[in-house]
Amino acid sequence: MQLRRAAGRSAALAILPLLLVLVLAACSPTYNWRQVRPQPGQGIDFVVLLPARPAHYSRPVNLGGHRVEMHMTAAQAGGVSFAVATAELGDPATAAAALDAMRNALLANIGAEPGAAARPLLPGPAEGNTRSIDVDARGQAGGRPQRLVVRLLARRTQVMQVLMLGDEKSFTDDNIETFFGSFKPS
Repeated sequence: MQLRRAAGRSAALAILPLLLVLVLAACSPTYNWRQVRPQPGQGIDFVVLLPARPAHYSRPVNLGGHRVEMHMTAAQAGGVSFAVATAELGDPATAAAALDAMRNALLANIGAEPGAAARPLLPGPAEGNTRSIDVDARGQAGGRPQRLVVRLLARRTQVMQVLMLGDEKSFTDDNIETFFGSFKPS
């Protein structure tokens, strides 16, 4: 009888480290929100909450026939990419018109038609801009269902793209509220 109890205790003690690892893994947050700004010299200043450590990128892009340097600050968490991209176009009319090209390119990336995208009212301030476009679209990329939620902004000579893109099932209202509600351009 005592031998069985000792064996039972040994088995319980052997499983204890595994249970501890599982409990700690369950406590690890998928979304570790942090306030982020672009790197110095990387375009337009803003502040936003991102759910993980950001990466910063810059690359030349064509926006409505104008070649510009686009700067992006982005993070991924829970199957969704969260990103803010900015560019300086040098002319207010060009910046406002570039939003259509940006929207169409983003929709094409997931195979969504421009007319099929909903026009939601996203959280966060949109005033103070020359023009803004909010889009919520669904499509496919890599054979998987994708969702795109984006706010495109033209402010004077600048354009900004605030977006979430990823697995359609990974979007939550809380993440949309946190991300878009936190974005504030300078």
